[in-house]
Amino acid sequence: MNEYSQYIFCVWLLTHMMMHIHADTCAIVACSVCIEAQHRLEFERLHGQGTFILELPDSTRKLRRFCLERKAWFKGKGAHIDSLLSLIQETGGVPAISTTNTRSRLLLPLHSYDYFSLRGCWTNLTPQQAAQLIFTGGPCIGSLWVDGSYTSKHHYSDDNDDDEEDMLVYRGCDPKKKIHRDKETGLHAVVCYAYRFIGKELHIRVQDNMPICSPHNWILFQAFDMFYTLRVMPLDASRLYDPLVWHLQSNWRLV
Repeated sequence: MNEYSQYIFCVWLLTHMMMHIHADTCAIVACSVCIEAQHRLEFERLHGQGTFILELPDSTRKLRRFCLERKAWFKGKGAHIDSLLSLIQETGGVPAISTTNTRSRLLLPLHSYDYFSLRGCWTNLTPQQAAQLIFTGGPCIGSLWVDGSYTSKHHYSDDNDDDEEDMLVYRGCDPKKKIHRDKETGLHAVVCYAYRFIGKELHIRVQDNMPICSPHNWILFQAFDMFYTLRVMPLDASRLYDPLVWHLQSNWRLV
């Protein structure tokens, strides 16, 4: 993407993530937003910027309820990303609405996904490979352990110095807190959409749905546990604008 497209995408991503601030829903929101973003990018590569007329609903309530019924999401605990992505595949996709008619519904299918681990004896991803994943297949989903420092205002700049804020990097959770957890420590899901190398360090830029003073974060590559790359097939433009298709899919149980 060129610089203007990246700017538009970042504004869109920020708006959509911050519309879905609910406890323990980071995985649901990250998966949904990432799937929509992939569909938007694939469709507009073929048909031009601004031609994709679908977006996520303002609330994930019905999706949360469905995932709760299927045991892919648990109140107070959240969701396992693998189970959530499998459920989305099995049920046909993420529900979306038309920007021209909010009463119309359509599904955004997930074709496939892959995952890469940074932990254990089967670690199979280097910083260079992670950067390539984001460059060629981003945005993607990342999961990591976070503690109270992740949302602390001390982690961010208190003034309007964008350069100072841009250099702040979350370097990961204290390993001891993963064993002796408190209420502020747990796994967190984010959307990864940019990267930079500072010396030999890889920093990954993410967006999440946590209501903090500076939602744009740089995170050290080694702080992550897993990455998930998603693949979608571009929607057929004739079906996207066909009222009959909207009518047939509008009765899907999630929406």
